[in-house]
Amino acid sequence: MRWPSLLGVILLLRESICDPKIATKSQRFEVREGSTVELPCHVDDLDTDDTITWETSEGTISLDEEKLTNDDSLDVRKDGSDMILIIRNVEPQHSRQFTCKLPANDASVTHEVVVVSSPSVSISPDLSEMTTRKGDKVTLRCQATGNPAPEIQWSKKGGQIERDVTRKGSHSLIFTADLNHQGVYICSARNKIGEARRQIDLKVSANGNQLQGEGVKPWIRTDFGYLPVHRGNSVNISCRFDGNPPPNLDWYFNGYRVKMNDAKFKDAKEYDQREKNYTLSTLEVHNLDPDMFGDYSCQASNNFGSAIEVIHVSGNPGPPELSVDGTSLKWSVQSKAPILEYRVLFRFLKQDTWTGKKSVSADLRDQTGADRYSNSIDLASFLQRGTTYEVQLEARNAEGWGSLARKFVTVDVPGSDEASPGSASTHLVALLVLVTVWLNL
Repeated sequence: MRWPSLLGVILLLRESICDPKIATKSQRFEVREGSTVELPCHVDDLDTDDTITWETSEGTISLDEEKLTNDDSLDVRKDGSDMILIIRNVEPQHSRQFTCKLPANDASVTHEVVVVSSPSVSISPDLSEMTTRKGDKVTLRCQATGNPAPEIQWSKKGGQIERDVTRKGSHSLIFTADLNHQGVYICSARNKIGEARRQIDLKVSANGNQLQGEGVKPWIRTDFGYLPVHRGNSVNISCRFDGNPPPNLDWYFNGYRVKMNDAKFKDAKEYDQREKNYTLSTLEVHNLDPDMFGDYSCQASNNFGSAIEVIHVSGNPGPPELSVDGTSLKWSVQSKAPILEYRVLFRFLKQDTWTGKKSVSADLRDQTGADRYSNSIDLASFLQRGTTYEVQLEARNAEGWGSLARKFVTVDVPGSDEASPGSASTHLVALLVLVTVWLNL
């Protein structure tokens, strides 16, 4: 009676001993930007039927040697019992954890990749030479990128920075321009990988008329009023600006100035680039979550005034673009995540609130671009005939309902006795058929 039990134990032990195991230990890889790194994963007792995957927090990279991502920088190579993940042309976004896993028994090993890079420096205003007037407020801002985060230091060529200059952290110099402030200001950034520096030559005019060109109030432009994003991803928010003297630019989030030492913006970066006749300012925000969805404003200011533009950043759908053709309502909306539903809102002419709603299901065929979805509906199919309506629309994805269209549309729904173009065509065809039949009799 004991032999069957003993045989079962032996089989279980044999199964346990032969179960595949990941022998590789977790490692931390410090990799220079632009180089290649190979992440090891050695499996003992690997059977031909066993599957190995490489994964990140965003999803599965590979299933055995089959890639499941379109990222050209990632590749896998099988070498016997080793499944190696190869990352080429390493970029900062590769700074993350990569996990090799055996789905059959949940065995895994996780490697951490840290991308290191030498500093890159930008100065705002992004000019090699800047002329301002005596008495004007001057702000010189230095931004540096690199990993590890570089240390920033301001200096003045041939001397010391004046005592009346206010230092805002290590990044900014703020002062009221006087003749003794003239000179070349140098911003240096240094980490263990290297060093970078930029400089700006400040000239102060005792006579306001000597300012290069006429004083000009700042102008500011953006390419988008809405930017669709995915939760957990990064986004670059940009605006173009100019003025004379060169304006200072500040970024705001929901009305509050963006501070890089705030928890939600600890990984954010700001940099400016001078083009032919304007400066391009970019705010780079990482690891987006719903608390970071909202209105991002860039404000440019000088002694002649200020200008501001707002970009709405969200994982929810953006404001739809509406158009009307007869009683056909057409729309197009931006969203990173697939649209799940639309909602048509309507009311009688010049009412204050939307009194009616009509749900419209989304369809896979609605996607007309990478982040764009389009659809249409005949309003006469559900609105009262012989009535004028104001019509709005909103869309929903997995994050929730998005913004309303920036402008509603007005629609006249004809009465039932008013022939629409479609019905007129139908009647005409029917009449022609009757005439043809009569002529053939």
